[in-house]
Amino acid sequence: MADLSRAIELDPRAGKVWAARGVARWLERDLPGAIDDLTRAVELDPGLSVAWAHRGMARRQTGDFDGALDFFASLPGRWEIK
Repeated sequence: MADLSRAIELDPRAGKVWAARGVARWLERDLPGAIDDLTRAVELDPGLSVAWAHRGMARRQTGDFDGALDFFASLPGRWEIK
């Protein structure tokens, strides 16, 4: 985690690094931190599907079911909610 944080300090516009740290936080169950990092990742690089997916899963895991559904539904061409 420290290496990823340092990489962000060196290049704060690297969406893939934000996504990697977000996934690492998600794996450590730091869901608020994961959501923050993954949100920044998709702001920087909207094509990072791993960041979109993990952000939606983290929102669901925090109990924000409506937010997770709204989030996935807002991804045209990526997910279909039925």
